[in-house]
Amino acid sequence: MADLLATRDGTTHAVKKIFGVGRRIDLPGGHPLTGRFAPDLWLGDGSRLACHGHGGGFLLLDRTADGVFARVAAGWDGRVAPWPTPPTLPTRRGSKPPCPGGPVLRAREHEPDAHRRDLRARCRRS
Repeated sequence: MADLLATRDGTTHAVKKIFGVGRRIDLPGGHPLTGRFAPDLWLGDGSRLACHGHGGGFLLLDRTADGVFARVAAGWDGRVAPWPTPPTLPTRRGSKPPCPGGPVLRAREHEPDAHRRDLRARCRRS
């Protein structure tokens, strides 16, 4: 093991395995982030996305300009924690709700009305 960790490739491989990099959960949806671990993004208030997942439950990162998804999720207080953040950050637009372990459950970028209906339906089922 020491010989493996003494190499750059070996150390990289071990770290990726330990932290679950590249791991994917099979979830419905065609977006490339769905089922993958959410990146640790810096948010508009200077906090990090990972810091908001420590309380358990679901975190909804709303990247829409008007915070429409955060307003929809507010109706499920205690089950979904909405976190609106300005769309000017250097990340993909849309909503990414990672669960506390970090995987992205749904990632969307277009058709906000359809996504708002989908979010309401999914929150009702949970």
